[in-house]
Amino acid sequence: NLNVVKPDPEALRGALTDLERSLGAQTGEDRVEQALGGALREFLGGLDHSGGADPAGKLLALDRMLRADLPRQLERLADGLQAHPFTSRDLPEELRERWINGRGEALVEIAPVENINDNAAAERFVSSVRSVVGRATGLPVVYTEASKTVVQSFQLAFFYAFIMVSVLLFVFLRRFADVLLVLVPIVFAALVTAAVTVWWGIPFNFANIIALPLLVGVGVDNGIHMVHRMRTEPPKSGEPFRTSTSRAVFACGLTTIASFGNLAFSSHLGMASMGQLLTVGMVATLVATLIVLPALLRVKVGT
Repeated sequence: NLNVVKPDPEALRGALTDLERSLGAQTGEDRVEQALGGALREFLGGLDHSGGADPAGKLLALDRMLRADLPRQLERLADGLQAHPFTSRDLPEELRERWINGRGEALVEIAPVENINDNAAAERFVSSVRSVVGRATGLPVVYTEASKTVVQSFQLAFFYAFIMVSVLLFVFLRRFADVLLVLVPIVFAALVTAAVTVWWGIPFNFANIIALPLLVGVGVDNGIHMVHRMRTEPPKSGEPFRTSTSRAVFACGLTTIASFGNLAFSSHLGMASMGQLLTVGMVATLVATLIVLPALLRVKVGT
């Protein structure tokens, strides 16, 4: 039981004045002490210039606010002093089930030192843990393995798409040389995109790997238009880039670049990296379609 002493306004005012003087005598730069000292000076000054208000009433109100939570805190302290040893069996069943299985095996949680938002750091963390505990699992393991699976799947998708597109091109174009010409933008864009990932330090991950299959679709479309124009209605000057087809490819390419380029400014890191690689790939595809491919077509037409 707590014996509550009736507060004395004058004694409280004297204690506050002593505390304010003590804080004012401090030479340090502690911001908390400075803020407390300023608040005390403002409060005590308000008592002297209260404009008819009861200073004792203000002091008693302050005393009530200071002591409002004191009984509960003292009770918590008293409960803490009654603490006694306990074991895992004394834990609530809901909490115990999360950390101890039916065989009595405890869950061990391992925290990484590095920031595992970085793919390389996450892979190092998972590899180091699994070198000690081969059956370790958890969100880092799930994310790392899922990322590997997605990346491998899109790599296979790019490979299969490239093969199928090549076969279909040969079926419809009937000329191996034309098939190679159509594939020039795809190969050029893929090589440039892969080189940029190394140069910029943006490795392929499960978010941006989608750029590779998309490059196949866009690159082959532009290449087919350019090669088909040169085979059916070649310009009299022999310059493919002076045709309406090249202008249409250029306009469509800019639209695609602008569309995917917006993703590069996303606050989501995965979305931003996808937008960056798609933008690079689309620019490379457009350059290959309008500069590299016409040069090859001009040489072939000239011969």
